[in-house]
Amino acid sequence: MKAFLLAGGLGTRLRPLTDGTPKCLLPIRGVPVLQIWFELCRRYGIDEILINVHSHAAAVRKFIDANKADLKVLLFEEPTLLGSAGTILANQDWVREEKSFWVFCADVLTTADLHRMRFP
Repeated sequence: MKAFLLAGGLGTRLRPLTDGTPKCLLPIRGVPVLQIWFELCRRYGIDEILINVHSHAAAVRKFIDANKADLKVLLFEEPTLLGSAGTILANQDWVREEKSFWVFCADVLTTADLHRMRFP
């Protein structure tokens, strides 16, 4: 299963925390948000993830390289932010053959049971 993990925002509402750290790497109880998402993806059988980035792309790339383990992670760097729909449109070939896929915002965490969601 594939998922878009949208992480390209500037994090302006979280400044000064995001001045030197991308929003998706800010810790929640000591764990970077992106690590939490990696764990959620593994739990629900999502093994391919496309993450868009803009601000602090090098830090996100370094984190992914060190923490992706069994996940296939594609990093899509946006020199100019495309917006959520723009990222999906720019990468539509990545999911063209998929019956279904997920779209998550990296700065929104959930405790929802994704297994309970039904796909046609």
